[in-house]
Amino acid sequence: GYTYGEETHRLGQEYPDTVHAKSEAPIAKFDQSDPYETHEFPDGMLPGYTGYIPQRKYQLGNRYRTESDACLIGTKAAYEDA
Repeated sequence: GYTYGEETHRLGQEYPDTVHAKSEAPIAKFDQSDPYETHEFPDGMLPGYTGYIPQRKYQLGNRYRTESDACLIGTKAAYEDA
């Protein structure tokens, strides 16, 4: 087998019609601030973070926000019942 780069290069040479041509249209630029520089994330969450959530072992298939909200609700209910 070939590596991904070797295979795509070989296929690009073999089938030149599949190589995308560059457009002559002007590129529109938008002034968008980088949230990593401004530290302005919605609700203090980092986008795309899928890390550890305390008390949520073996929970797979949901987004971090969904699991962290469920964890907070469960923890709050446990403390209120105690």
